[in-house]
Amino acid sequence: MVHTVDKYRTSRLMCVTFSALLYRTVKAARAFFKEIDAMEKLVAKKKPKAGDPVVVGHYAAALEILDTYLDLVELPPTSSGHYDKDFDTLVGESARIT
Repeated sequence: MVHTVDKYRTSRLMCVTFSALLYRTVKAARAFFKEIDAMEKLVAKKKPKAGDPVVVGHYAAALEILDTYLDLVELPPTSSGHYDKDFDTLVGESARIT
């Protein structure tokens, strides 16, 4: 009986932990898109000069939020150089992930 209770507590704790992580992930994604939308509206509304502090501020805030999101989903941060490479969008030789 004790073993069953421990399994229940463990699985409940895992569900609560996953729910908290999912909540933080969704919250970060929404905040990122909010900053990007604000930046896009400014750029579409008026053609800002290079280095416009408001546009740059939204962009910088979006990058910080993106790094938080990437950390939550266990991907490398934007400063890692991983995302500077060209990505191939074609299907590879095999559908298997190896």
